[in-house]
Amino acid sequence: MPTHVPIYDLTAFRAIHRTEQAEDFGNNRITKIYAVEGIEVYSTDGIRPYFGPSKTNFFILGLNLTGHTNIEINHLAFKSTPNSIFFKSPDKLLRFDNPSLGYYGYYLFFSESFIEKVVPNFNYLQQQFPFLSNGMPLFELNKEETLEIKNLILKIENELQQNVPNREWMIGSYLFQLFITAHRSYSRQNLIITETNRSNTSILERFKKLIEIHHKTLHGVREYADMLHVTPSHLNRLIKQQSQKTASSIIQERLLIEIKSLLKYSDKTISEIAYELNFSDVAHFSHFFKQMTSQTPKQFQKLGD
Repeated sequence: MPTHVPIYDLTAFRAIHRTEQAEDFGNNRITKIYAVEGIEVYSTDGIRPYFGPSKTNFFILGLNLTGHTNIEINHLAFKSTPNSIFFKSPDKLLRFDNPSLGYYGYYLFFSESFIEKVVPNFNYLQQQFPFLSNGMPLFELNKEETLEIKNLILKIENELQQNVPNREWMIGSYLFQLFITAHRSYSRQNLIITETNRSNTSILERFKKLIEIHHKTLHGVREYADMLHVTPSHLNRLIKQQSQKTASSIIQERLLIEIKSLLKYSDKTISEIAYELNFSDVAHFSHFFKQMTSQTPKQFQKLGD
């Protein structure tokens, strides 16, 4: 990690995230585009395979349609998978790397001054849409939500192709609809933690909800503790009090269920499963499985549960 993290504005960031060759889309169009100050839209075609860690003074929104990539937001590591969305608010640290073959989606940049101009009461709405501030920055969508958000992004891109009046307001209306769709998904998955349900919902329940969302990619207690805004030792103590299990053992048990399901019911190789579940290598994956079951993955596949 460098001692000094650069902070980019929209005018300087293009060279950081783009290569020269890319499809004719959004602000990367070869044909004429009628740019709107304060907002840019791109497809992931032509995105650099690595950038960051860095900060920006604008918002970033990314929609993943196919493939996967690693994204780190304020030192929280995520694997972006198909039908997922992420938001990065200004000045939060961003790191992007290792997009898979077939990784494709869309991403938008929009400045605070632009969004305040076109979305009424944005400062208030930012508090209502926690993913725009301090809530869960990356979460999964269902297929209908993904399609709706994709279509809204395409409508924004279409506005940038036309020299017509009030484009900023139209783009703002599409962005607002996008926020609402994302918020409905966020609410559907019970990711919102208000002061009321903070007292009514135990740490254990919220911890388990986070594991259901991230068990394929996040295996450490610290990562979940950060999302719950507690220290790892405090999280372990609370989980032990409520379940008589350690936080680590609950993470491992859920991960083991996923591994067994993939070994028994998918056509994926052991190495593909290890990679999908974010193990550093097959040896580490096999060691974990044998430690948990006293069997190797191959033995389990042959003998069954």
